[in-house]
Amino acid sequence: MNTNLILSIMGIIGGLIMCISDILLDLKGKNNKEINNINSNWKKMSVWRFHLSIILSTIGVPMAGLGLFSLGYQVAENIFVHSVLCFAPCIYKSVQDKKSAEQALNGFYNAAQIPFLFYILILNFGNTGTVAYALIKNYIHLSNFYILLTPFCLLIFGVILRKIKHDWFYDLPGIIMPSLGTACIGLMGVLNIISN
Repeated sequence: MNTNLILSIMGIIGGLIMCISDILLDLKGKNNKEINNINSNWKKMSVWRFHLSIILSTIGVPMAGLGLFSLGYQVAENIFVHSVLCFAPCIYKSVQDKKSAEQALNGFYNAAQIPFLFYILILNFGNTGTVAYALIKNYIHLSNFYILLTPFCLLIFGVILRKIKHDWFYDLPGIIMPSLGTACIGLMGVLNIISN
């Protein structure tokens, strides 16, 4: 069975579980008044509703997240398939017109360059921006120093190392730096859990 289909179905189920969780929490009845974050009808509501709401949201939110992963995978797959289909005519045109392997490779790289750079920038800036914002706003309870361990910051660090001492860093750090930054985001998640 298609993995994305399974993840999407789990996302639907997770979203519906979240709806039930929200109803248990938010359905307070008529004449409810909220004063200083206190709802007047809380005293009429059974405490089991709040307990069940917590349990259901604990199950539903991660399942809904799987639906988001599925969409991300589907977008990436479609972009890859479309790009590959576009590469073939670009390579064909280069070989047909110039009859050289160098021109064929240049045609391939030229066709791939813009989408590749676009998505690399989104991945690096997007991840870095999201994590930096979460650190600055203290949603992630770690030092702001960890911003330096995000994909874009480590990419810049790698570029600087190459510029300063190219004969040492001619091969590394290269593409590994944003990947290391992505791993560090996982590390931040672990440290955030452990420290709280």
